[in-house]
Amino acid sequence: MLDWSIQEVADTLDSSATPTQTWAGWFDAGTAQGAIRRFLRQSYPMNVIIGPWNHGGDIPYEPLLGPGKTIPPTTPTQQANDIRFADACFSGQAANEQGKVLHYYTLGEGVWKSTRSWPPLATRRRWHMANNFGLSESPCEMGFDTLQVDPALGDVRSNRWATNNDAGKVDYGDRRQFDASRLCYTSEPQTGDVEITGHTVVHLNITSTREDGNFFVYLEAVKPDGVSCYLTDGQLRALHRKVWTDSPFSMLGAQHSYLKRDAEPLKPGEAAILTFTFIRFPPVSRLVTV
Repeated sequence: MLDWSIQEVADTLDSSATPTQTWAGWFDAGTAQGAIRRFLRQSYPMNVIIGPWNHGGDIPYEPLLGPGKTIPPTTPTQQANDIRFADACFSGQAANEQGKVLHYYTLGEGVWKSTRSWPPLATRRRWHMANNFGLSESPCEMGFDTLQVDPALGDVRSNRWATNNDAGKVDYGDRRQFDASRLCYTSEPQTGDVEITGHTVVHLNITSTREDGNFFVYLEAVKPDGVSCYLTDGQLRALHRKVWTDSPFSMLGAQHSYLKRDAEPLKPGEAAILTFTFIRFPPVSRLVTV
């Protein structure tokens, strides 16, 4: 997609200094990642708005606060905002406003925040896979967990990718339904509110019986009643695991070129490390267990 994306004319757009307004959804396929990349790469004035929406921005998804909550801005307010921005462009006001700003919604907290840099926080937190399918903030002894892949098992159809086709409602449901068919690692309950804003990077040390494979990692939050809520996910085809060190978006975590010359098939039975970044991470506050 890079061949026909806005990145191919990035320098031309910067020189035009044309102001833009971009809407994206944390639960709309990869649009949030694209909006953040544009925010980082381009220098022209821009207003970026990322909320907890599906494709189309008319149906919010807030797994931590539960159903029935109205999350502003609603569709009429979004449309009114677009009209105001268009008027500012026609009058020349928008072109005179310098700088860039990104407005983002934080799940669980239900609050909108604004920043002129991304990610807005520099603090990093690391969890390690531990014995008995735990997550630990301290490195653990080497161990092995085994998964027999069943190609017939998938995910809910109301995920952020499938609903991108029809702008339908996103709903991942209670993730405990998949525990038996996946490797699940859970931390101890958090002792206080935790806010996570930025990009999650995964390092998987794996061996496989095949020369290639598709690897999926989900990040979920467990509520006090035991319900496991989807937050985000990342995926990588093992063949493309070579890290693209010269990527202009390396500040977001490990990037990959997906080019044929960088392909690295797995060697069956031989260990390999897969490092990849979740396509986007919706800021989350008030996690109880992850």
